[in-house]
Amino acid sequence: MTTKERALHWLLLAALILLAAEQFADALIEHAHAPMLDLAVYRSAAENGPLIRSPHGPMYFTYHPIMRHFFQALGAQFDLKLLTVYTLLTLLYGATIRARPGAALATFLGLAIGGLGIAAITTGNITPFLQLAILGLAARGFDAPRDRWTFLAAVAVTAIVKPYMIAYVLLPLGVAMARRQPLRPHMIAAAATIGAVVVLIALYAVVRPDETAIFIRNLTTQTLAQGDLGIAAYGRLAGQLGSAGALIAHALIVLTAATITIGSAWRQGRLADPGFVLLLFFLAAILNPRLQDYDLFPALTALILYLLGAQAGWRATVVLLIAFVAGGVALHGARFADVEAGFWSNARNVYLVATALLVAGLVTLPRSPQSPAARP
Repeated sequence: MTTKERALHWLLLAALILLAAEQFADALIEHAHAPMLDLAVYRSAAENGPLIRSPHGPMYFTYHPIMRHFFQALGAQFDLKLLTVYTLLTLLYGATIRARPGAALATFLGLAIGGLGIAAITTGNITPFLQLAILGLAARGFDAPRDRWTFLAAVAVTAIVKPYMIAYVLLPLGVAMARRQPLRPHMIAAAATIGAVVVLIALYAVVRPDETAIFIRNLTTQTLAQGDLGIAAYGRLAGQLGSAGALIAHALIVLTAATITIGSAWRQGRLADPGFVLLLFFLAAILNPRLQDYDLFPALTALILYLLGAQAGWRATVVLLIAFVAGGVALHGARFADVEAGFWSNARNVYLVATALLVAGLVTLPRSPQSPAARP
């Protein structure tokens, strides 16, 4: 970069960090009054069963029964023990991601944008901590067989908690395809991981059919009957287009995102880049039709980490700054205008808009001299 570009970069970066700090603090204040709500749900499920009574009406424990056994095994001092698990998962993420350039900044930005990253953490839900641990293991790469099998074993465990996380088994295969490496060992490893999870769940269903039936009934009630379908296109459009139509719309959006991001990675000569797995993590995360805040926060962190690793300087910072301005609309714009309904008053909507801006912004990054598309 020239001296002027370097000065512009630092100026934009300072503005970005200032805006992110403000959104981070605002979200922290907003959610500080009721921290770790999901811990109470987990504790109640462990003590009283899968139907949970709360001041807001009945809630359903929608995790696989194996998780309820895990929570029951924690016993006394439940909150402290589960928070210790969360701390260990966070430390695992920090230890595995720290070698990536901009890891600390990307994590901070992922938490801050739109304020929903803070909300995802402060609810005490186990999912974002598992997502971060998987992200950290993926960021190490899969060059060594030990790293690949450690990652796949971790994915198998998390898939018991959240079945849609099984999509992450495709990451080593995607990296191998991008690098034009032999695919057979990666396909076998992915199939073995999926098979192990399926066999375990099937065996549990045979041994504990009643608990499995309750789990399926609770999940169906929570999602279909009560409309808890997530924040992605599927959840937003199911009422208008029906389940099949919303699923098609969701698939088209994910396909568009994949085309933009992978196409830009090819154009920039980054398919063989060690950071390409971060892009694949983002795509695997948003593949889930029932995408939630706590899924999108780690996915967005991975996408920001990929952007910062592009050596694009001020261009990447501009993309991030625009996304954070959009995120600020949800935090402040609707409040100042005294708007309590509509699209822009919903922070989740603007969070998704900011994500779309980041995806679209990938096409603005410069081409790499090694990229075939960049050669004269």
